[in-house]
Amino acid sequence: MFADDCILFAEAKEEELYQSILILNRYTDASGQKINLEKSGIVFGQQVSIQTRVNIEEIMGMQTWENPGKYLGLPAHWGRSKALAWLEERIDNKIEGWKERLLNQAGKETLIKAVIQAIPSYTMSIVLLPKNFCQRIGSKVARF
Repeated sequence: MFADDCILFAEAKEEELYQSILILNRYTDASGQKINLEKSGIVFGQQVSIQTRVNIEEIMGMQTWENPGKYLGLPAHWGRSKALAWLEERIDNKIEGWKERLLNQAGKETLIKAVIQAIPSYTMSIVLLPKNFCQRIGSKVARF
């Protein structure tokens, strides 16, 4: 939970759904806040059948989100490879955007410390990044 956002994880089983609904209803009663089902969505794992998805959408009164976007600055739906690709792409875009010949060594070091090192730091507080990924980023920075 963060501010007025919440992510719930559950198995694709009716009993879990009804328990989730009960919890959400208790929250609504206790807080006086109403859940906006039009702004809410469901993301399914790959093994959940189409029929189960349709049933869950009807029970919950929410639509399926194929791409839920970002949550707190990170992709909300991601496997480890997607997260790493997302981070690496952001770092690559920054490095490519800078004109190497216009910067002296001190300028490059300042940009690296202020920008490149900051990009993965929040993600690293949530997800353990593999050593080979960190080494790959380190070598890109060193080449810059």
